[in-house]
Amino acid sequence: MKKLIIYSILSLMFILVQIAHAQSGRIADVDNKGIPGVIVTGNLNCRGGIPIGEGANFPLLAETGPDGSYIFTLPPVAGTSLCNTRTINVTGRSKPNYVFFNDIGIELPLFQSVSGADYKPVAASEMIAAGFSQGLSQTTEVAPAVPLPITLAGRSVVISHTVGIEKTAELIFVSQTQINYVIPPGLPPGRAFVKVREGDRLVRAGVIEITRTAPGLFTLTSDGSGLPAAFVLRVKSDRTQSYELIASFDPDQGKFVPIPIDLDSETDMVFLGLLGTGFRNRSSLDVVTAKIDGMPVEALYAGMQGFPGVDQVNLRIPRDVMRRGEVDVEVAVEGRAVNVVKVVIK
Repeated sequence: MKKLIIYSILSLMFILVQIAHAQSGRIADVDNKGIPGVIVTGNLNCRGGIPIGEGANFPLLAETGPDGSYIFTLPPVAGTSLCNTRTINVTGRSKPNYVFFNDIGIELPLFQSVSGADYKPVAASEMIAAGFSQGLSQTTEVAPAVPLPITLAGRSVVISHTVGIEKTAELIFVSQTQINYVIPPGLPPGRAFVKVREGDRLVRAGVIEITRTAPGLFTLTSDGSGLPAAFVLRVKSDRTQSYELIASFDPDQGKFVPIPIDLDSETDMVFLGLLGTGFRNRSSLDVVTAKIDGMPVEALYAGMQGFPGVDQVNLRIPRDVMRRGEVDVEVAVEGRAVNVVKVVIK
């Protein structure tokens, strides 16, 4: 009996030593499929019985197997009293043609998403996004009508949030190198992976960082600057209303040219409606500020416009800016500055 007890103790000690000499993990893609052949580097920090000071560091190296799993084989010191306090950190992951976000790997080229308004690398729920990559589709298609489809040109876009939420996006446009889509509602702030699919096949993947608001204004040149996608609402003293353009296309110049906004009438109330995306989830209207030619102006509305993902900001244009010519229009939402646009005041 005594020999059996001693044998059991020795066996248990051997198992504990084996555990102390190995540390495992797994690296997978956005669909949780293991990625083989990933070189994983790490660091073992050892401190003795009294964990004072920085201790001693030992480099670790492993390679993932067919299912994406890897095991760090620890040095012998890990099982001694010199390493009573042991800390293991992964310091790097590498494989040709891949980029890694912690233990998630994405094959290049990335599907890179930006605001569909000003092309900044931002994201918010219910915002129009433009995603760019290569080989996204063999054909080009535009959504024919509202409600927008979730499959277009045989492609779908799925947003997979790291908290475990997964939603399918509505699609506006699909081509070989670009997909415009609406980020689904109800996604909390934080990291999310964007997956372009053809049925069950993963075509491309990327990553976005979702915030509550990601404000941007659309422009007629589709580059986030210059003349805005906007209109003027004029309310006369008898309460009749009319809508006016702020620009027209000049075929001789091959570009949009401004139409001056007329502020001559003392009795007219004139409002500027700016179209954008990414600011409907603001906390309140009080957090929306605006300036025209440096002069603070009142923001009367900032929210949904009607088309999926499109938002609208309404500003009252004061007569104090009359005859100033080309002026900057500045908007900020929750302290985040929106791309500056320009209009012409008569």
